[in-house]
Amino acid sequence: MKKLIIKSIFVLILFPILGMAQSPKFQEGKIVYSITYSDMDLDPQAVQMLPTETHMFFKDNMSRVEMNMGMGTTVVIANGKTGSATTLMDMMGHKISMTMNKADMEKVRDKYKDKNEVKINYTEGTKTICGFSCKRAEIVYDESEEPMEVYYTDDITAYNANFSTEYPELKGFPLQYTVSQQGMTMKLIANKVSTEKLDKKLFEIPEGYKETKPEDLQKMFGGQ
Repeated sequence: MKKLIIKSIFVLILFPILGMAQSPKFQEGKIVYSITYSDMDLDPQAVQMLPTETHMFFKDNMSRVEMNMGMGTTVVIANGKTGSATTLMDMMGHKISMTMNKADMEKVRDKYKDKNEVKINYTEGTKTICGFSCKRAEIVYDESEEPMEVYYTDDITAYNANFSTEYPELKGFPLQYTVSQQGMTMKLIANKVSTEKLDKKLFEIPEGYKETKPEDLQKMFGGQ
């Protein structure tokens, strides 16, 4: 169970949940994504432990992603200028933080996929998500695996911490995508996009958290 929770956290951190919008149309605000799961043989108790929604706040070059899980809460604060991200976890009586710079994140991502094999196929198909017209694309990691489906919009000119680094050819901001990693399939789709003024304190790293490393985090929660 604990290993599954850690896996879901890493998938959400390493794939396109983190975003920092920089656009004359959309510079500051909030996007709420719903999360659903498939292709997983889990009992109801295990499913209840997984996040069903994530909130992304963005202002200038900063973003904040919040997730509520059965074991506690997880917050990821990312800096678009430095390419770094700090994960804050308040779970099972532990308040721990994990900071990864750009090089650290690239090393972990390399364990999940071979960048040389990634390609983007632009396909037919459109849909409207939260009032934004979106086009369909498929991101292919390996010809033998199912591609990752993405619906992106041209109406939000945004810098996205993961998509801009991993998939610079993607011609827009993702509002729906599916991620499949190590037996876990997650579908994220935006259900609310709003512009609102945000307090800069949302993007500050709070005190009271014990710093740890990714490998130590996995050991702490029973991972390998």
